[in-house]
Amino acid sequence: MPAGAGVIVQESFWDNVEPPQRFENAASENATDSLVWGTLAPGHTAWSVSPLVGESLYGLAFGIDPSGILARLDEFRALEDGWHDGYGSAPSTQGLDWLGQQAARNLGGAPAPYIYPTPEGGVQFEWDIGSFRPSLEIDLETRVGDWHCLDLDADEADERELQLERLQDWQWLAEQLLLLQGGAT
Repeated sequence: MPAGAGVIVQESFWDNVEPPQRFENAASENATDSLVWGTLAPGHTAWSVSPLVGESLYGLAFGIDPSGILARLDEFRALEDGWHDGYGSAPSTQGLDWLGQQAARNLGGAPAPYIYPTPEGGVQFEWDIGSFRPSLEIDLETRVGDWHCLDLDADEADERELQLERLQDWQWLAEQLLLLQGGAT
């Protein structure tokens, strides 16, 4: 896949798949492309081909295994300023290190997020939990997270600013995700 060609995402439903793995795509024109797959839920496997160099980088984080979050965040280290259609700031290495440590430490029992870089140099976590669509946009410099949760059934949204330097805000986040998962329709 040439740099900047976009991202191909396919989903399949299989049972009894192995833990997430990453395979280098030797047939690719771009040596930094990779094929990633992993289990999102029992019987649900997602595939993602994500260019690590080019105009955009969007894909999936697999499983709640903290090493999956760390691996996904580690992919963002390859981003350079201008990564998103000529604009977009690369996330700071120190910010990615901090976020990886905090997420691995504090979200171990919560549902696995999809993880994306933001053009502003931050990171966005998104979840798909029944009729709920929670997301957390994280500013790596200020360490503030903007929580937004849309309830598709009730057509209601909840918003909150989280100070991610504070343990109680990480605990609140994990509790909310577990509550949503328990009450998902």
